[in-house]
Amino acid sequence: SHVVWQPAGTDRRLERFCPGHDASVALLCGPQRIVALPASRQYMAKDGSFEYLGGEIPLPAPLLQRAARLAVKAVSSVGSSLGD
Repeated sequence: SHVVWQPAGTDRRLERFCPGHDASVALLCGPQRIVALPASRQYMAKDGSFEYLGGEIPLPAPLLQRAARLAVKAVSSVGSSLGD
């Protein structure tokens, strides 16, 4: 688990840092399957402000396939991804 510490009764938590690339993936979610659109690389400020500095699409393969796989896995783990 990546959760290092979470105070009881709160929605805050501290997670272990995992180095990697900043990326985003949009997903189309339907009753039969989830389809990942091409992932994009995000450029973020390195000063701790999390300021978005632009990006590019698509990510180079195999990062493209890995990002899609991880995004689908993340959305699948939280239950229904369909709106009401």
